[in-house]
Amino acid sequence: MQAAHYWRQLDAARHAAPGPAIAGVLGTDAYDEFDTPAITWIDLTIPLVRTFSRSAPEGWRLRSVLERYDHEHAFRVRIAEAARAGEPPLVIPIRNRECDACHWWEICAPQLGDDDLSVRIDKAPLDVREISALRALGVRTVTDLAAVDLTVLKERYLPEVRHRPGAEKRLELATRRARLMVEEVELERLTTGSIALPTADLEIDFDIETAADERVYLWGFLVHDRRTDAPPAYVEFSAWHDLDAAEEIELARHAMVWLRALVDGPASVRVFHYSNYEVVRLGNLASATDDPTLTWAIDYAEREFCDLFDVVRDHFFGVRGLGLKVVASVGAGFSWRDADAGGLNSQSWFDEACHAPDETTREAARERVLAYNEDDVLATHALRNWLRRA
Repeated sequence: MQAAHYWRQLDAARHAAPGPAIAGVLGTDAYDEFDTPAITWIDLTIPLVRTFSRSAPEGWRLRSVLERYDHEHAFRVRIAEAARAGEPPLVIPIRNRECDACHWWEICAPQLGDDDLSVRIDKAPLDVREISALRALGVRTVTDLAAVDLTVLKERYLPEVRHRPGAEKRLELATRRARLMVEEVELERLTTGSIALPTADLEIDFDIETAADERVYLWGFLVHDRRTDAPPAYVEFSAWHDLDAAEEIELARHAMVWLRALVDGPASVRVFHYSNYEVVRLGNLASATDDPTLTWAIDYAEREFCDLFDVVRDHFFGVRGLGLKVVASVGAGFSWRDADAGGLNSQSWFDEACHAPDETTREAARERVLAYNEDDVLATHALRNWLRRA
């Protein structure tokens, strides 16, 4: 769409190249063995974009990028002309992810209210066309959607969104979320009875942190010896500088040497984590080297690690999703010490820990990252205990 915008500007200024409307998109990734970027040429007149069509039997048709652009641009011109003429607005705002960074949001937000569908359902949100179709049918808020007869609504709604793959399931999911929101239920239990989790003498919660370049600079573990009354102990392996590939592998190997010593000891061991990110990263590092410790680690992970996300997904539905922070806080009552705890923020803290001009600032950033990582493994520990009581 942006390429089409540029082409139309050039065309209007009489600087467009003769012939078909073709745009070159410059990539930044390496393209070949010479490590050079590439230009991808796109014919803006070829029908490529799936769009809604009331006249087409399928309910959609393919249109070219220029067709889609011209339609959208003309619509915005009509909106502007109506506003300039003092007429009632032609559109009502629909919130999307870009709104968070838009300085006009403070103008749009009061027009919607807190219960608006596009505002309140931010997990698997309905798109602009879906929201518009529901509004046209009198369904504007979460409260409205929670109260509808879904069978009746579908008869009128689905013909308006036939271009959208999975539209029926998406509506059903949004309706389910809406009804739970009205009932003020954050986590819905899908099963009954106790939730089975593996046990061991040493139960280890595991979480990693990655820098902006996706290199793992911190391996964090919480070790709970269930044979004693001692509180869980936090153990970390970290490097506070920009790592190259060899240094990243060596840090991983150091952490896995420590883990293997526990596994080879007299106590039984199980490792718990949330989602498969840690195992995927470990596998990537193991595949990049023939180090026997990392080879052992990925084999052990495939056999003995327990992904608590899989357990939670089998037993719960989350209105705001099933991310660790949602489930651990809502279900287990856990809270992070840092109000700004989050993966993207931790990457900024790591950068500060490595590159801040003074040691005091660097040390404070290191402590902040470590506290965040420790809270993540404490959260999985709390979550596991809660699941066993559920």
